[in-house]
Amino acid sequence: MNLGFDIDGVVADLATVMVDHINKEYSLNHTSDVFQNYYLINNKYTNNDKLNLKIAHDVKEKVIDNPEALMKIKPYDNVRKILLILRKSGHQLFFITARNSSFYDLTIKWFRKNKIPFDKIFMAENGEKGLLGRVLNLDFYIDDFHEHLEDMYRYKKRWHKGLILFNRPWNSNVYVDANKFTRLDNWEEVIRIIGIKNR
Repeated sequence: MNLGFDIDGVVADLATVMVDHINKEYSLNHTSDVFQNYYLINNKYTNNDKLNLKIAHDVKEKVIDNPEALMKIKPYDNVRKILLILRKSGHQLFFITARNSSFYDLTIKWFRKNKIPFDKIFMAENGEKGLLGRVLNLDFYIDDFHEHLEDMYRYKKRWHKGLILFNRPWNSNVYVDANKFTRLDNWEEVIRIIGIKNR
């Protein structure tokens, strides 16, 4: 099968690098739970609205758009192990990210550094995730942002193994249509959904 995955928030723990930066630069003591909204500017880091805006812009500049910071991101627990099982079971692994396309080489380098198997990586910074899902004829796709799943569903309504929302603090209060999408808590559940047994 053709399996698709988002990168940040699904494979790469970008939230921890962002919150570590916030805590260090602003003498705060947050966890990743501070990100209650996918959009950085909509989160409450302090009781000062102007400072919250400054923090959001700072995180974008110093973490999200910073190659050195992106290389420091760690994969989530069990990502490599589960993806290796999927690869050994004969599945194709495609990664579709909304990262800036200028980070393509860096993203490949990060995958190799962390020994994460992949077949192809696609940059969809202009919002064409759904179109890519259809072109790649994906059977399964995981993201941490519900709007990306809606985009996938718009372009392709039949998903053999489903469209999955990985539970993260920034999507915990978001309604998702259970007739279209499934929520997952961890990577072990991916094995169950794909149907690989005795692992």
